[in-house]
Parts: sequence; structure tokens; C-alpha cells
Amino acid sequence: MSREVMTAFRAKAVTQRDLPREMLERATMGGIVALVATTLAILFANSALAPSYQALWQTELSITAGTLQLSRPLLAWINQGLLTLLFFVMGLELKRQWSAERATIHGVKSR
Repeated sequence: MSREVMTAFRAKAVTQRDLPREMLERATMGGIVALVATTLAILFANSALAPSYQALWQTELSITAGTLQLSRPLLAWINQGLLTLLFFVMGLELKRQWSAERATIHGVKSR
């Protein structure tokens, strides 16, 4: 095969492998995933499977290190984990905005 064909083939293979990551990086895809998850949760919670749904959220998960143990329901782990992630992302975004504004004020071209 020619060098151009091999390069095009490799680029296509990389593109196909990166497709799930690219889809998740897009804001619209994140919104679609959230909408589908919300719809499924509402349907599941209001069906005959509602007791199983409630039992799932009350499932105890534990982290044990030696004699130390931290045990919480699944719902608490998710809520606290998502809040932590939310504040981390907000902090990163504020830092990026502040850095871009500061760079603009000082005449440095921002990314």
C-alpha cells in the first residue's frame, strides 16, 4: 500500500476508536444522555418495579481500610460524589475564565 493510503487508514481507525469520547465531549450528547437516564428513572420508579428501584438506592456500599469503615447508601454516595464533581468543574471553569480575562487585560493572547 502507498504511504498516503496507510496514513488515511490509520486516521480513520483512530477516529473510530475516539468516537465514544467525542460523543461524550459534546454538550448536546451529555444532555441527551441525561434526558434518557431521567426518563428511564421516572418510568422505573413509577412501574411495578418501584420497590426494586427504592431498594437499589438504599443498597449499602462500604469502603474499608483496616479497622476504618465508611458505609453509606448508594444514593448518598452518588449525591456526594456528583456534588464534589460539580464544584470541581465549577472551580476549573472559574479559573479558566479568570486566567483568560487576566491574559486579555495584560495583552497576552489567550487560547
